[in-house]
Amino acid sequence: MSAETKEQAGAGLSLRVGGLVCAIQTNHPELSTVLREHYADFICEAAPDFVVEVSLVGGRMAWTPRVSLDFSGRRVRLSSTGCEGVIDLASKRGELRLDRERAAEDVDYFLRVVYAMLAFEAGGWMAHAAGVVRRGRAHLFFGHSGSGKTTVSRLSQGQLVLNDDLVLILPVDEGWQVHGTPFWNPTQVRPGPGSAPLGGIYFLVQDKCVFLEPTTPGLALAELVSNAPVIPEDSRRNTELLARCASLLRDAAVYRLHFLPDDSFWAAIDAGEAEAGV
Repeated sequence: MSAETKEQAGAGLSLRVGGLVCAIQTNHPELSTVLREHYADFICEAAPDFVVEVSLVGGRMAWTPRVSLDFSGRRVRLSSTGCEGVIDLASKRGELRLDRERAAEDVDYFLRVVYAMLAFEAGGWMAHAAGVVRRGRAHLFFGHSGSGKTTVSRLSQGQLVLNDDLVLILPVDEGWQVHGTPFWNPTQVRPGPGSAPLGGIYFLVQDKCVFLEPTTPGLALAELVSNAPVIPEDSRRNTELLARCASLLRDAAVYRLHFLPDDSFWAAIDAGEAEAGV
């Protein structure tokens, strides 16, 4: 191996997300630089819990119409246009091969799958939700694309936004801890590293007035499961996912949050907590 090849093989970085450290090693220093800039707030020097080797190959790889995830026990195969990868939880290693068309975006997607699997292995799960820390507690805002997750994050001036779309939820001795993730794009609110105990859970409803509406446990459970990426695609993990989502609902106040495009929703949340004695 030449000196140049050795230098390229050593290019990489490590990310800490929810206490889970993943090292990314690549044969392309320019990609490492792009990733380092994008994930800057989450980079660490700790020993990794998982290692991902990323290889860039010349030319175009196979075309596939959609992202495909194939589960086999603790092993996951991923394939999509221009990339293919394997996540092996037993060996704590992953491999990703991709062409150069959308290298950084494909690495980002692969890492989301890695962290979804690592979080589940650790007794938690990843959720499509905005997480905002207010008064020392993490409030989760759920909703489909366009429902207002980014809006409520932008309107939460002075609060720590863990992420406006994707958070990790991990178990602790007295409930659940919500952690920020580094997955974002320029149209979103830049996420901040950090975590906080679970506060309230809110399902967003854009409306002409602001109020909290109680919701039934069944509907809330269905909403949570539908907002868990990756894991529901493996039927063998669904029973445990349901149990974890049900536990989350037992540990937090749960509402449908009707809101306007201003920060008045925080007054409604504060009033709801005061009424509940939080």
